[in-house]
Amino acid sequence: MSNFTFEEIDLIAAVGTDTVDDTLTAIFDLMPHIQDSSFKRIAEGVISKLENMSEEEFKEHRFKEKATM
Repeated sequence: MSNFTFEEIDLIAAVGTDTVDDTLTAIFDLMPHIQDSSFKRIAEGVISKLENMSEEEFKEHRFKEKATM
């Protein structure tokens, strides 16, 4: 199971989707609007981790419950 930083968890929770594919789509849609280089690196890290994650693993993470926002 992939380890996610607090920032990555918050980003996943903020997009508010319930599947890996929907989360990836939402983050890809955000990428052109992200101007902060640190935030862009966080989003790229999330994409990389989610692309290698099964739906089952995604649900096990319970991102919305772990968010610190």
